[in-house]
Amino acid sequence: MITAALPQLSTGPKLAWNEKGVHVFRLLPPGDIEHKPLSFTNATPMFPKATDIIVVNKRPWHYAGGTLRPHDHALHEDFPETVLQLCRAQGNRAVWWSEEPLEITSIKKSDLDLTDGGPYPFTNLETEVVEDDLGRKLHIVRSSVPKPEADGHKYKIVFTIGGEPIDPDMSCNP
Repeated sequence: MITAALPQLSTGPKLAWNEKGVHVFRLLPPGDIEHKPLSFTNATPMFPKATDIIVVNKRPWHYAGGTLRPHDHALHEDFPETVLQLCRAQGNRAVWWSEEPLEITSIKKSDLDLTDGGPYPFTNLETEVVEDDLGRKLHIVRSSVPKPEADGHKYKIVFTIGGEPIDPDMSCNP
């Protein structure tokens, strides 16, 4: 097992009660971590949530079951909490944020969606740059509440961070 210290993570942007924050950050661990379990030290009070996206070697990973795991279909089956769930009735909005420039380039049907796929799920995405409590710049993309037509569909969110394309999953529910 390789142990990596988390970078000094931001506490993130201020979220409204109905917003679900997804921290996107890159981890540069010591040595090659491919096919090796990775855990974090308690070097920082901010631990990643299961839906947070940790980019390692240009691939998305999630912290689930006490270790960092590659983003794949088996992960979502074994750890369904790694898929961002937005509930329209609760007015949920996604808030993707990073200490690095972050841009959502597309939102499309996920391979996890066994239906014919739903429409584009949002009426709009808002982008902003704000400062956190320590004065660090945060790059933020906020979604609208999902459209009713998106209920029951799963989506692949494709974005770039540091010029690297990444594509995690999201699910919309009534």
